[in-house]
Amino acid sequence: MSEDEEEIRRLLRKLEESYIEKKISEETYRELKEKYEEKLRKIIEPARPKEVAAVPSQPKPVVKPGKINLGENINESLGFPLRNYGRTVLLGVLVILSFLIIPAFLALGYLLRNIRSVGVSDKPVEYGDWGNMLVDGLKVFAVSIVYFIVPAIIGYVFSSGVLRWRYYVGISAPMYRFTPSFYTSFLAVFLVIAVAGFFFYLFYAMAIANMAFKGYFSAAFEFNEIIGRIESVGVVNYIAWGIAAYIIALVISFIGAIIPVLGVILIVPIAYLFMARSLGHVYRATVHGGA
Repeated sequence: MSEDEEEIRRLLRKLEESYIEKKISEETYRELKEKYEEKLRKIIEPARPKEVAAVPSQPKPVVKPGKINLGENINESLGFPLRNYGRTVLLGVLVILSFLIIPAFLALGYLLRNIRSVGVSDKPVEYGDWGNMLVDGLKVFAVSIVYFIVPAIIGYVFSSGVLRWRYYVGISAPMYRFTPSFYTSFLAVFLVIAVAGFFFYLFYAMAIANMAFKGYFSAAFEFNEIIGRIESVGVVNYIAWGIAAYIIALVISFIGAIIPVLGVILIVPIAYLFMARSLGHVYRATVHGGA
């Protein structure tokens, strides 16, 4: 490898790192990447015409414009955490140390970077620029509070209303007597909260992805754009993806949770990175689909 070729490849790696860490915009990243790759081709082609395919390129997208290919999305995302398992384990260490608070925010920031890495890296991104990663984690935490306070309020109001209604019409006295009608009311409350929470989660997921790719906090509250992106891949398709991805992540997390300490470090982060990668692919479909 010549010195010129090595230097351009180094610049390409640096460019990818800068994009993942949100130091440059996607437009700037793609423009510079195209220029560097063109220079690299001019160096490689005369000497090794058969190795043009070795020029760094984006991982093959697992989605078509405006469409979620669920099978390919899931398969690629499941393999993603294992392509650099050491970085996945380090995420697990941050998770197990979350009781110290700061590692929890670092973990959230790292996951945000991996959402953004779709189309740039085919393995978990490197750790670095810890200060910005901490800020990213704080942003995710703040968005989470705003989004999930709404279903929490709905759940509280609805459950309180049902119990008070039972009390005033004399269905149960005292209010919390465990009768068949009480369990029926409890099930109704649970279903309403679960359904409301799930749909808020789906909207929240796209909001986080929008913030990850755009790089600024308020992107998580660009409601018209978020709705448009969901519609661009089909609401039914998006819900189907949400159900499938959530179940898979839940199963992986459960397996990790039943193994004390080591399970949280070695297995649970696989679920987190799987969800981050899968969500990134879904968002990419909306980007190319022109939401």
